[in-house]
Amino acid sequence: MNTSVSLFYEQIRELNEKLKDMDLEILQHKRKADDSESKLKELRQLFESVSSERNLYSKALLEANVSDTFLLLKYLTSQYKSS
Repeated sequence: MNTSVSLFYEQIRELNEKLKDMDLEILQHKRKADDSESKLKELRQLFESVSSERNLYSKALLEANVSDTFLLLKYLTSQYKSS
């Protein structure tokens, strides 16, 4: 009887050790997930910043092209009238 009780307690001890190991592993995975989420958030903010800046430059380029086209048209019109 004593042997079976000691085997039972040994199994309990082993299972507790496994549980501790699994808890540590879960904690490590949670830390990695938190780190990954932080990096993802940072990259999203960077993407938004770059995207916003690109849109501003695209708008400025479009406005410059329109202005250049308007000036060219004005020049050609004045050349046509003077001919």
